[in-house]
This record gives sequence, C-alpha cells and structure tokens, in this order.
Amino acid sequence: MKAKGKGVQVVLVLGTDLTAGAEGHDAVNITLPWGQVQLVEAVTAAASKPVVVVMMTHIPLDLTELIANKKIGAIIHACQ
Repeated sequence: MKAKGKGVQVVLVLGTDLTAGAEGHDAVNITLPWGQVQLVEAVTAAASKPVVVVMMTHIPLDLTELIANKKIGAIIHACQ
C-alpha cells in the first residue's frame, strides 16, 4: 500500500455496525472487527503524516492497539 502524493493527510474511519451489538443483542467481544487492525497497520505504515482515526461505533471497543501506534495522531469517537 502506498499513500499517493506528498504529505497526504489520511483520515481512517473504523468501527462497527449493528451486527456487533444492538438492543437485546449484546456484543460478544470488544475488539476491532473484520480485519480493521490489519488495515490500520497497513495504512499507518504507508502514511507520511500521523493518521487521524474516526471511530463509528455504538459499543465500547478496546483501542489499546490504536493508542499504542505512534503513527496515529488522533482518535475521534463519533458514535453511531
């Protein structure tokens, strides 16, 4: 994966949909679903600037790996 252009600011939107948990259907786990950790690793490795992550989720998620990633400049929780 290569970031196109010099100094491109990347905004990466991650999260869950209602299959992860909903009223009457509790979340089974709190990890980022569906290969999103691998996507973060690939995008941050290719980015020349710190990546901004926007979380769209209605359940609490474990963001430990995102917080530990030195290439992530900000995490915004925008709900869902």
